[in-house]
Amino acid sequence: MNKKLQRILLVFVMGAFFANGAFAQGMVKAKGEVYPLAGELTAPRDNNVNKQDYSNWKYPIDALQLVGTLNRYVSFLFEDSTVVWVPDPSSGGTDYFYPWHSVGATFDPTDVNLEVVDDGIRLDRWHSYTIDSVYMPYIYVRYTDSIDLGAGNVEVVDTLIFQFFNYNQLDFGGFTNSQTNQSEVYAKPASWNTTKLANNSSVYEVKIPLTSLDSTAPPTSTGWLSKLRYFPVPDVVIPQDANLQGRRVCGFSITFKTMLPFEYGDTMEARDGSVPAKRLNYFGHTMYLNEGTPLVQDEYYNNSWWVPSEIRYGESLNGWTNNIPGNAYFQNRYLYYAIHVKDATIGVEELNNDVAFAVYPNPVSRTQVLKLDYALRSAQDVEIVLYDLMGNAVKTVASGYQTAGEHLVDLDVSDLPAGVYVYSVRAGNASTSKKITITE
Repeated sequence: MNKKLQRILLVFVMGAFFANGAFAQGMVKAKGEVYPLAGELTAPRDNNVNKQDYSNWKYPIDALQLVGTLNRYVSFLFEDSTVVWVPDPSSGGTDYFYPWHSVGATFDPTDVNLEVVDDGIRLDRWHSYTIDSVYMPYIYVRYTDSIDLGAGNVEVVDTLIFQFFNYNQLDFGGFTNSQTNQSEVYAKPASWNTTKLANNSSVYEVKIPLTSLDSTAPPTSTGWLSKLRYFPVPDVVIPQDANLQGRRVCGFSITFKTMLPFEYGDTMEARDGSVPAKRLNYFGHTMYLNEGTPLVQDEYYNNSWWVPSEIRYGESLNGWTNNIPGNAYFQNRYLYYAIHVKDATIGVEELNNDVAFAVYPNPVSRTQVLKLDYALRSAQDVEIVLYDLMGNAVKTVASGYQTAGEHLVDLDVSDLPAGVYVYSVRAGNASTSKKITITE
């Protein structure tokens, strides 16, 4: 049985994509080889999950690994397909022109698996949130540091082009997975320019100079080593999406361009032990492949996408133009990255126009303090009680007449068994209740 991502209804896309029952695009086989990454890096994790001013890193790969087996590899980028990759002789492969030119990903915060694998906080459709940076491990093999352009040697400065997109700049679509005969969804840049290797529009674009300080070690027999790179984004606000119109999906792209002149047949990398007379620089990234049971993405847009050579030069590939989503490859491909989100109102609810309240963290461990923060515009009677699932009151947080203003209560939960509880809030004539999870 094929594993499927957990579902949350997105009416607008399902009606638009699946009404016709068929899609023009088909599955694609990736070209070239994949190689191992030698060594792990410590990825950034929690920053501020226990406070109302929430911030944290979100890793789509972590969510995807809940529902399918993914294996880690590295892949590379070069702006042109005229350069040659010489494979390791033990692979049995022959030399080939390098086929990958740009890569990117789309981020969908509505994926419930993000909540499960992370901090228990869902970026729900009722709140906007802000993205201030993107993280990814990278490889930058730099064989040539200087070049003579006619007036003596100058330092080689290569370029990395980073673009960030909001939902208006993305194309949402679907295709049929021929392995499972199921419909899948994707998002990718809507106006990709194959000449510039960039989208025609973005909310943010930066050209990053790459020098020797950015370089990583040349590969060894065991693979490539990587470094960490952060791409600051100028506080892009992702709006709320109460009507589930895809407004919370965003994305980014990465393209590498070298300062070095190159010609048809130049060697990009030689894995057979030979040393080419002319050495080039290239950029790489970590990715994950699904090499087993297909991972069907029928709801969420946490897919990556690539620009292969055929599309780089204006052709189509099995119906695809401009770029191809990673889940359309027979071996599903996913770029490894994280997005840093922050939200000053996450977990804050309005009971009515006079009362706002928040409970955090949720889930909370028995060794943590549960914080209840509520603000009253006017003085009134307030009652906040924590119940178990049998309806028994186990903690009374507040009861009685409260003055206007902000009230912060630290609640000790160390004496409560782990499990699911319900906190009930009554203020004036309004009331609500929500679940909270206490863990060991």
